Amino acid sequence: MLSNLKNAVHKRRLPLLTRSIGSSNSFQWATEWINMSDDNSKPPDSSSEGKIAVFLHGMLGNKRNVKSFAAKVCSSLGIRGLLMDVRGHGDSQLPESVRRTSKGSTFLDCVWDMDKTLLAEVPNLDDLEVILMGHSMGGRVAMMYSVTDNVSKKPSHVWLLDTVPGKLSASVQNVMGVAQKLVAGNDNFILGMTRNELASFLVKDHNIELGTAHWLAASFDPSLPRKFKFDLNVAFDLAEDFQNIDFTACLEQARQDQQVGWHVVRGGANTAWEDSSTLDFFQTWEKQEPNRMKFSFHTLPNAGHWVHIDDPKGLLDAVESIHKSP
Repeated sequence: MLSNLKNAVHKRRLPLLTRSIGSSNSFQWATEWINMSDDNSKPPDSSSEGKIAVFLHGMLGNKRNVKSFAAKVCSSLGIRGLLMDVRGHGDSQLPESVRRTSKGSTFLDCVWDMDKTLLAEVPNLDDLEVILMGHSMGGRVAMMYSVTDNVSKKPSHVWLLDTVPGKLSASVQNVMGVAQKLVAGNDNFILGMTRNELASFLVKDHNIELGTAHWLAASFDPSLPRKFKFDLNVAFDLAEDFQNIDFTACLEQARQDQQVGWHVVRGGANTAWEDSSTLDFFQTWEKQEPNRMKFSFHTLPNAGHWVHIDDPKGLLDAVESIHKSP
């Protein structure tokens, strides 16, 4: 369990995150385009608006979790969007060649996976401005991509959507434990459930909050031997690495990079922020940086962790305040 994992790891300092290397374990992720047309299978071409937004989901999720909000952003800003399934999630399962040689998955692996995916999916990447938007764990991937040396395309802006600094929250640890029991157990009666029925079961029998239950149920696929569209081995690897990353050191480097705009969104009703000393860091950064294009801090008072679901209008207003001209 994660409670045991967190005692077995040590903080890694920033140089490990930014050393100029690629990864032999990298592979191309599954993606889906959000276009301004009816055909979402085609990437943008040279006639596009000059920028794209890339959306990354959170732990145990998949690209469907952020699709609705991504469509709102792309429609509002008049740009294309690229949804990605992070390593070990959704349709981005480890190829056998990677599985054979991998010694475990890390966030740095995710960085090089993402880099390979961008190069493959966006032929004119050099000509485009890239906006990264990551929810929760996806925000950490976006942050690490942006502070890692020698990636193919530095983003112009990074949005961290309720990416809470510090260790993995107790609620996520609990959900991962429940998922582990469902995958390993003999609860085959869940195979006949719909996703809504599974969500209700998780609330009633496992005391999981309703929004979180629907998030977990969104990855439910009874046709798979593991029952869910995520690889728990990869998820536990990333959960362990989650606690290896020096979040503050990454932010300190981000603060010094004037080429990237950083935008942090906090769910005001998410109690996980109450234990975060980094909240003061963000608030100080906001006071010291008068240019909101370089840093902005947004609190959505009534939103929990699922800011893009709990307050999509408030979140879209925040995005528009940065990316739309007055």
